[in-house]
Amino acid sequence: MKNRKIISTLALILALLVFNVKAVFCQIDVGITAIINPTCSVIPGVPEPVIVVITNFGNTTMTTYPIGCTINGGIPTVATWNGFLAPSVSDTFEFPILFNFPSGPFSFCAYALPGDANSTNDTTCIFCNGSPMSVNASENYLKNKIIIQPNPTIGIFSLTIEDKIAYSASIAITNILGKVVWRSDILKQEFNIDFSNEPSGLYLIILKTPYTVSTSKLFVIK
Repeated sequence: MKNRKIISTLALILALLVFNVKAVFCQIDVGITAIINPTCSVIPGVPEPVIVVITNFGNTTMTTYPIGCTINGGIPTVATWNGFLAPSVSDTFEFPILFNFPSGPFSFCAYALPGDANSTNDTTCIFCNGSPMSVNASENYLKNKIIIQPNPTIGIFSLTIEDKIAYSASIAITNILGKVVWRSDILKQEFNIDFSNEPSGLYLIILKTPYTVSTSKLFVIK
């Protein structure tokens, strides 16, 4: 009888341990780790895309999660990221609408909606002094189509910008964490780029003109 009680007690302790391990293992913890766009050089009155990097800090693979953002702490805009995000993996998310930013100082914050295991890593913000730029844009400049060949690539690829290019435009390529790995002022409409030394993964190509921002995804697979 005594042995049975000991066995029952040990079984109960083991069950509690398993439950606690499962509880810890199934923690959901998602946060915004970088803001790729906007930057502080936004042009007042010109709609900008909002692109952020989300990271899975938890131990559970995520397939959907609500993401919010605010300008100057105002009314939040909420959209839903959908995809496949394994633990310790990041992904980019672009809000489905464009945003107008003020001409004076402003703050912009993006965040994973609260309710996960750790709220301290949910939010990333930028604080800008304001842009003195203004623009009277022509519709001819509102979109710039970027052609990437080949895509996916093993490392060497070309970029072609089909439409008119403003004299002050620039193009940059960032990795999944928002770090710029290649950048150039636009002096021509075609670039031949070698990413042989860059790791496989998803990259974001950002073309900025005085009038708008265009983004495209580049996949490097080796």
